[in-house]
Amino acid sequence: MNKDNPSVIAHINMMQGIINRMAENSKSCKQWCILVVSAILTLATKDTDIQSRLFVICLVPLVMFCFLDCYYLYLEKRFRDGMEVFVYRLNNNEDVGKMIFRIGKGSLDHTHNACSIELLCLKILGVVGGLLRSFISLSVLPFYGCLALLLYMLDNLI
Repeated sequence: MNKDNPSVIAHINMMQGIINRMAENSKSCKQWCILVVSAILTLATKDTDIQSRLFVICLVPLVMFCFLDCYYLYLEKRFRDGMEVFVYRLNNNEDVGKMIFRIGKGSLDHTHNACSIELLCLKILGVVGGLLRSFISLSVLPFYGCLALLLYMLDNLI
């Protein structure tokens, strides 16, 4: 399959569209987190009962959006890596025809033997490791860390 094949071009465009959506979702998580935490802070100025538990109340959406952001960043990285492999194989004139629909498939058979359980455990560890790498990235940890620190300081002031 050559580089000018319409299916190759469509596949690259589809992968780029998915990567762009993941980046947009990551940005939306940050925007929604700011919006929800701001709404909670606004309500906390009017209700003294909420003020006593401000940090805990704000921590729930913060952790939720942080996890979602890490997940979208993890998926974006996986698709980006898959696209790099695809383009590398395409540039080296390897047969990419079989590879187009295998990127990200990763299905395990669900038989109950030791091999499939080990593969499932390895896959789960890979996802957890990817999420942790996403968490310590420059686009997640500084944002949510500073927001958590700000909320903690604000909670101690009130």
